[in-house]
Amino acid sequence: MRNWFLFLCLLLSGKSLLAQTDSNYIESNYGKVVPKIISTYKTQNITFTTRLTDSTLLKANFGTGSLFQLGGAISYKWINAGYSFSLNPDHSRRNMDFRFSSGYRPFQIQFNLSYLRNLDYTLSFAQTGKLSDTIITNRENEISIITSKLKVDYVFNYRKYSYSAGFTPVSRQLKSAGSFIVSGAFSNDRFSLDHLSESTKPAFDSINGFTNLMVNGFDLGGGYGYNWVINKHWIISAIEIPQLGFNFMRTVPEKYFFTAGFVNHFKAGFIYTNKRFFTGLSAYSLVTGSRVKTSTYNNAYNSVLVYCGWILDWKKSWL
Repeated sequence: MRNWFLFLCLLLSGKSLLAQTDSNYIESNYGKVVPKIISTYKTQNITFTTRLTDSTLLKANFGTGSLFQLGGAISYKWINAGYSFSLNPDHSRRNMDFRFSSGYRPFQIQFNLSYLRNLDYTLSFAQTGKLSDTIITNRENEISIITSKLKVDYVFNYRKYSYSAGFTPVSRQLKSAGSFIVSGAFSNDRFSLDHLSESTKPAFDSINGFTNLMVNGFDLGGGYGYNWVINKHWIISAIEIPQLGFNFMRTVPEKYFFTAGFVNHFKAGFIYTNKRFFTGLSAYSLVTGSRVKTSTYNNAYNSVLVYCGWILDWKKSWL
């Protein structure tokens, strides 16, 4: 059984999305067919860090390893559908990652869901000024980690600044512009670790004090995005949104508590467009940090996409 990554459904609001935008700054490709080829590299690491003394740490890490995927997508009006498959299925088997985004005037909506059951587990011991020592390393196939997040951004200068122009040709930035962004998100992370392997479970349970964990979070913050139009062909884009996280946690054995944390969203990319052809690269990073009992909890998702495609005028091609 091979692990196939992603049925991606990107809904853009069509004509409503670009209504009332300044045509001197934003050009719409809403009514054109946009096929593209996508190559993706991504990692996800979930780490529980316990401080034993002021200078010593124990780190328990669940990681996907480095995943490479190849796929494609096609856009027309308000629909963009894509499909990708894994180039290293042994590492990605039984893992799923779904991502969805949509936009309406100043509002940008993003949703992601990761269902992870095949992960590398590493327990390491670290001291200040010294290299980490690996105590346990194992491949875990019977656990379940589900992470999900719904994020809504409000773009103040949406009439002149295209939130996605540096990452997709559905809209094109004609003049350099930026905008302040306010962002809020709801998240839910669930860890079912009862079926850790015999060589892993005793040490993990004794260090962290739980076998199952649920984290419900609310994130709130703001940042800035900017599209720099170098010339009529090149656009460089960057978005940085730091947020405060407020989490309600439940562990098994059952214990309920609140905690605060930090969440950071960063996205950068550049795109080259020449008449109907385009190519580009984008990088995305989502890092979450908070506390669970005596441990620090970190969830880090990173991805890099390389893509190329064509902008086809559907109406002209049929005339």
